[in-house]
Amino acid sequence: MKLRPAFIAVTIVAAGAAGAVMPASTAHALTYMRIQIQNMNSGLCLAPFAADGTPDDLVVQKPCSDYGVYLTRASEYMAVAVSDAPGAPMELQTHAFYPYPEYFDQCLEVPAFSLVDGVALSEHDCNGGPHQQWYVVHPHVPGDSRAAEYLRSSYQLRNVWSGKCIAIRDADPYWLASAVQTSCGLGSDRLWWLLTPSGSPKWRG
Repeated sequence: MKLRPAFIAVTIVAAGAAGAVMPASTAHALTYMRIQIQNMNSGLCLAPFAADGTPDDLVVQKPCSDYGVYLTRASEYMAVAVSDAPGAPMELQTHAFYPYPEYFDQCLEVPAFSLVDGVALSEHDCNGGPHQQWYVVHPHVPGDSRAAEYLRSSYQLRNVWSGKCIAIRDADPYWLASAVQTSCGLGSDRLWWLLTPSGSPKWRG
């Protein structure tokens, strides 16, 4: 899917954390990039359920949206590194919602610092807590087969607090299925593609 150019102007400098983007004006600024997070199994993207800035909005999967359609920008996140150190974890912030480019300081989080498998993920005010921070990493897949290379090209989103990864509950392929945390693995329900707008650098891990 091809996304149209960003509304936000940034200056691209050397990639720091996972090929992100950094404002050139601030030496210690957070690195960031607009992304959509597409599930390998369903082909759908993570998005807040209501997408209206309400705290504790559940995170579900919806069609990956392009500009000018019903779900305009609802499935778009701003991935923001917590530092400019290579490999730093990311906050996944709600970027905007239909139909206007309004912004909410909401982050995808593991509610109540839960360590339990199957807990539904939600969005809440960004507070810098480890339950709102995610390592964006390629899965470890040994071998040089085409299947192994294909899996290594995807990403796992691993929570700093719980050590668990984002997945879609029960590998559900349909709209509005809940995003949950679960053990990290190679199931396609817990592997993700990171889509960037046209004109932005390709996400690199």
